[in-house]
Amino acid sequence: MINKLKWWHSVRWRIAFVSFIFFVLTICGVAIDRWNVKKIDQNIAFLERNGEFLNDVLETRRYEKNFFLYREKGAYKNTLLYIQKAKDLLRGNKREIQKLIGFPYYEKLQGLLSQYQELFSHLNPHENGAKSQKLREMGKEIVDVSIYLNKRVKQDINKALSLSRHITFYFGFVVVFMASLLIYIVAHQIIRPLHFIQQSADQISRGDFSSFPRPKETLSEISVVVDALNKMIQELDLRHQEIIQSKKMASIGTLTAGIAHELNNPLNNIIITAELFLEEFGTVLNPEQKQYLVDILQQARRSTDIVGNLLDFSRARPLTKEKVDIQKIISDVVKLFQNQMKLNHIELEIDIVQDLPLTKGDPTSLRQIFINLIENAIQAMSKGGSLLITGVREGNFIKIEIADTGEGIPEEYLPRIFEPFFTTKTNGTGLGLAVTYGIIKKHKGKLLVDSKINEGTTFTILLPVEA
Repeated sequence: MINKLKWWHSVRWRIAFVSFIFFVLTICGVAIDRWNVKKIDQNIAFLERNGEFLNDVLETRRYEKNFFLYREKGAYKNTLLYIQKAKDLLRGNKREIQKLIGFPYYEKLQGLLSQYQELFSHLNPHENGAKSQKLREMGKEIVDVSIYLNKRVKQDINKALSLSRHITFYFGFVVVFMASLLIYIVAHQIIRPLHFIQQSADQISRGDFSSFPRPKETLSEISVVVDALNKMIQELDLRHQEIIQSKKMASIGTLTAGIAHELNNPLNNIIITAELFLEEFGTVLNPEQKQYLVDILQQARRSTDIVGNLLDFSRARPLTKEKVDIQKIISDVVKLFQNQMKLNHIELEIDIVQDLPLTKGDPTSLRQIFINLIENAIQAMSKGGSLLITGVREGNFIKIEIADTGEGIPEEYLPRIFEPFFTTKTNGTGLGLAVTYGIIKKHKGKLLVDSKINEGTTFTILLPVEA
């Protein structure tokens, strides 16, 4: 039953339904009124004919009296003439008369006229006995029935006129009711939800991006608008976070660029000095002293790598734009990690469609994306696991997913993993994902992440298709 009335939750269907009912009632009201007016016209026309019938009956009685009282020769002939005219009118209006007084009354009236005519035509002018008395009684009864018939016609006309007045009243009531219903639909079920949407828009303008609950008893169109509004809020919130992230990365990039340049020269001097010292005096140093120098070199080189990442992160050099085959880049990057995956007992599966379109971008930067993500996946599966790389076209984007079965990322850390220097690794710099995020944004793409503890992590890369 709910599914059958599902259309009622649409404001368009409600207005259409009310308008249709109003249209049908209007047509019915007009049709009934037209029928009633036609009936009044017919009754008025019949009233005229019935008046003629009553007049013929009265003329018959008048000539009958003249015949008996004054023995007029023309009275006898006129009596028979008018009684015949009355019979003809009765026969000609048989259907209307039967509707008004019923078949028994009609048969009675017809019988009285016939008997009266028969009796009068065989009446002796000089006879004034029982036959003449019976004739007068029959004449009186014919007059009474004729008057009753005339009265019924007038009653029928009055009923029709009363119905016409009631039709006007009821139709006015229907108009007021339907107008009130339409006003209710518009005011209560459209304007009120629109006011709710206006308040929601004000909430967005204040920077509050929390989703809006649907108003109770909401029409389907309003529900669609609220759903679209919530979707827009999610997109605005995402764009807002991206803007904050971009500003944060730009600020940090400016800061780290200066620091990296200042640290680079001292670190190079430390490395060169340690290498020279180890080369010239390595033979005279005891193992412990030699190990100290090796540690200095390792830490200095690690610091150099960090500085290099800082420079890559902060460098705002323009990207070269050319057609790039993502499938080939992934294939080249995977070859770099094949031995490492074998040593870590990681099973690799690649499922990329053959007709994957090209994208436009910087091949070196795009290669760096997959190096960082695959390296993170391998590090997350220290005890082995499986790595799945898939690639398909999704609308105007190339969709690449890199899914591992590693340790996963805690849910509270997910909003921060693309921030510079944020890391959950012991020896991590916190720049790999930040650099990857920045490269993808420069290519007008998207980087999404989904992770569950002890189940794995999936990074989704969306890059625009080369037009």
